[in-house]
Amino acid sequence: MVRHYLAHGFRSIRGSPVASSISILTLALGLVSILTAYAFRDFWTHSDERFANIDRIHVLTMSIASRDGLYADEGEWVPERAAQYLRVDFPQIERIARAIVIDRNASVVSDGAGARLVAVGVDPDFLRIFDLPFLAGDSRRALDSPGSVVLTERYARTLFGDQDPIGKHVVMQNIVDATVTGVIGAIREPSHFGRTSRAVLPFDLLASNDVRERIVAATVDPALQRRWTENWLGQDGLTYLLLPKTGLSAATLTAELETFAARHIPSETLKRASYRFGVEPLRALLTQSDVEIAGVSPATALLLLGALVLGIACANYANLATARSVQRAREVGVRKALGASPAQITAQSLVEAALLTTAALAVAIVLLLIAARFFTALLGVDPTPTLLTGPDVWPFLLVLSIGVTFAAGFYPPFVLAHVDPSVALEGSQTRLGSKPLTALLVGSQFAIASFLLIAVTVVTLANERLERIGLGTAEDPLVVIDAWSHVTGVQPATLAEQLLRVPQVKKVAG
Repeated sequence: MVRHYLAHGFRSIRGSPVASSISILTLALGLVSILTAYAFRDFWTHSDERFANIDRIHVLTMSIASRDGLYADEGEWVPERAAQYLRVDFPQIERIARAIVIDRNASVVSDGAGARLVAVGVDPDFLRIFDLPFLAGDSRRALDSPGSVVLTERYARTLFGDQDPIGKHVVMQNIVDATVTGVIGAIREPSHFGRTSRAVLPFDLLASNDVRERIVAATVDPALQRRWTENWLGQDGLTYLLLPKTGLSAATLTAELETFAARHIPSETLKRASYRFGVEPLRALLTQSDVEIAGVSPATALLLLGALVLGIACANYANLATARSVQRAREVGVRKALGASPAQITAQSLVEAALLTTAALAVAIVLLLIAARFFTALLGVDPTPTLLTGPDVWPFLLVLSIGVTFAAGFYPPFVLAHVDPSVALEGSQTRLGSKPLTALLVGSQFAIASFLLIAVTVVTLANERLERIGLGTAEDPLVVIDAWSHVTGVQPATLAEQLLRVPQVKKVAG
């Protein structure tokens, strides 16, 4: 029976190539939208899986709320002092390492070249928590010695060309002389160390923490440094925890952290704000977002939009298939007169819909692979590798195919199965389906399409306005100069006066 249904389905598709092609293309456009949304969601949820200890790596989190209700924040950026107390309170934690941004535009100079790059100061255990893809140097102890830095392959080549960079010296921020002790290759995406727009801690250079401390000592006013000693308002950096294989679990640690703030934060500080500490898995860093609309994350919103587009495609297919069913009413009438049941007629039509859906899914995957290069150019992300290799994709594609087959293909066979044989055999003027239901399908299709068109128009106009009024695209660009008077010896008023002497400088503000 199934073989007969398949043969009949292929014959029907060959008999109307234009209509079948339109149906396949219609479903393919809807499927590619939901596949794209799923691919991006799947991409983020598989972040940092290249690291061997991914299941045991967690990040310390902190939420803070002022007592007067004027300020509240939460996230994974915490005061650097917290790591010191964690080591004392929880010696069973296998590794603890901080990562604090030195400068996202740090000056690094070698003998023959210079560059501006993202520099991050880390504790030695950072390299023992993360098995980074080292190309040169000791992958676990490269930052054990004071004054050590590890470069990415790109900037090692920028600063030293084809020379071996290991043992070479660089000067950071015109302050600290450091030694290159390692070179790291590209970190496989998705990663919170990566280059996508949602990466939490991208870096071009890792420095031993003493390098960061020496730069801070030279560039920050001593009085301010003293205030930083017990600054619990600061969101200085990330604190990574490598939990033991057995014993202390994330849930147990979270429960014990309930009293962490009371034990270590000065009472005067606690009078002004309440604190709560916890931990979250490293995997969660890329899946979380600070931007939500009505409690819906961007990933979920993208899936909902993809589902809307797919809904339009299914409605369009149903309308086309219902219109084509008029031509097949006599055939169905003959089959019913010969004893075919409504279930058999419905099953035969659903098999044909399944064939069209399968073809559309194949076309959608090809379109998604073609679009991958545009995703990379626009967003710096290619989500297709994780989509095609992930273990969850095949069950998803199977469920998606079945769902689309029934959503798009159930109504036309339902209408055909309930045609009266005597009416169907009379001629070609058979009226199929419910007029209100047909109107509802068409109305829903246009309503969803109109909603998406309005949403795209609003977003486009908003982006155009931002481009017109944004500082980054102003005709007269802003230039920020880092000039610490206690370092340069030049007072701000003197600097402003001299800058205004430059003809191209219109205004100066400190």
